Amino acid sequence: MKRLLLVLLVACGGNKPAPVPAPPVSSPVAIQAPQTSPAPPATPATIKPTGKPKNDLIPRAVLFGNPERTGVQLSPDGKQISWLAPKDGVLNIWVAPIGKLDQAKAITNETTRPIRTYFWAYTNKHLLYQQDTGGDENFHVFRVDLADGKATDLTPTKGARAAVVDMSDKQPTKLVVSINDRDPKAHDLHMVDLLTGKH
Repeated sequence: MKRLLLVLLVACGGNKPAPVPAPPVSSPVAIQAPQTSPAPPATPATIKPTGKPKNDLIPRAVLFGNPERTGVQLSPDGKQISWLAPKDGVLNIWVAPIGKLDQAKAITNETTRPIRTYFWAYTNKHLLYQQDTGGDENFHVFRVDLADGKATDLTPTKGARAAVVDMSDKQPTKLVVSINDRDPKAHDLHMVDLLTGKH
């Protein structure tokens, strides 16, 4: 019996641990070139519109361009009529005698910024309008003389905004304006002499 065990131990290698098999040698991995995506399908040179496109759309110039005439007013004595209309592409004030529109003439000569707001003075010899510089919204009040078209800034303070507040036929050469020259947040009222520009 002892001989049989001894033979088995020798045959099995005794009490030595079985050798660990070596890891298999891996073959080098072949590097593949990146695959290119297939070319997009060719598109036709021109795509025909679907539906029913219209060719009778309103032109942009009609929607956003200058009006032919706007802001029509009568002078206080009813003898003259005024309106805003383009002069060289910029809205200016035009004046004509009642019933003689063919004698209309532009009495202002703004070349860069359109006039949007204007008033007749109770003198019937002057008009007032508001204008800013380069879109800064610091509007000034201007007087324009009908006789010679000369424009005078009645509120010449730089960086301040002014507006006509009120006028009265009882004091035709006076007007009340608001100016924020003291404080940008506060508009103070001033009485301005239309003829001299004095506050």
